[in-house]
Amino acid sequence: MLSWIVARYITVFFVVIGVSGLIVLIWYYTTDHKSTSKTVETAADSAINSYHDSTSVAINSHRDSALVHIQHSYVPFAPGARGGVTTASYARPVNAPPRPTPFVGFWYGKEPSCANGSAPSTGATVLSFPGRLLSTVPPLQYPSVPRSWAGTSILTTGGGGTKWDDDTYTSQAALLPYIKKSGYDGVCYDWEMVGVNHSTDGFNQLMSRTKKAGLTSIVTTTAEGPYTWNAASKDATGILWENIDYFVPQLYDPKGKMYANWHTYADFWKRAGVSSTNDVTFSPPPAEKILWGVTPSHGPSVVASNGGAGYVEWCYDPDA
Repeated sequence: MLSWIVARYITVFFVVIGVSGLIVLIWYYTTDHKSTSKTVETAADSAINSYHDSTSVAINSHRDSALVHIQHSYVPFAPGARGGVTTASYARPVNAPPRPTPFVGFWYGKEPSCANGSAPSTGATVLSFPGRLLSTVPPLQYPSVPRSWAGTSILTTGGGGTKWDDDTYTSQAALLPYIKKSGYDGVCYDWEMVGVNHSTDGFNQLMSRTKKAGLTSIVTTTAEGPYTWNAASKDATGILWENIDYFVPQLYDPKGKMYANWHTYADFWKRAGVSSTNDVTFSPPPAEKILWGVTPSHGPSVVASNGGAGYVEWCYDPDA
């Protein structure tokens, strides 16, 4: 009898202990553990959905700042530990590189319209201007211009009276190896009159051959393109701008003075279309290839108001 009573109480004791333990476990899993797990799972799901499995994403914090990289990773739940989302590896913004310094150059030659006074002595590219279509290659520069003044030396060929056609393009292309051998860094083609036998293909071939010779290719022309155009086709939209490093519209008149309406000519080259000078249709050159042809002191303000890569001044006389 006694043993039966003891056995009954022992049974009840273990039942109570078991029920109590079960209650504790239920409480634990329905409060702290479940809540924590749910929080972690929600945060993890959000991170995963937003950033696709611990990938690194880049945001552009400012147009003048470098990319900022942010890494997100999910730490899964483990018994006895809390899961969560960690954020790390913030890269400090770095200022973007400064904008390129504008191209500054000047023509150097004996012309009646050249400015009096000394040419810039530092920080400019010299464009030697013999004033004619070349049949031979002249010395590198005028003796009074030390090469140390210039980052690059450009040889100009052609002038106001030169008629450009396919024969001219071929003859000038034949000089390219000698121009390179003489130490020049590039060629500027003074393209102001177009002859009957001009073709866009012939023009493009000269520009392409200039580039292939390892020379900078520059084309300069009067305010809205060549002032004389005798070729049958008036469609110049086939000009391949990729073969031309710089294009220089001249915003000054034959006397070396800025046109009163130079803004109109600058606006034309930003959109191009049909030239009022010769009824020829041009496509606009890329802005980063435009150098404005100006008279001394006008360059900075013209670039500031019209963009472009820089300017070239007309011009300085070596004997002035």
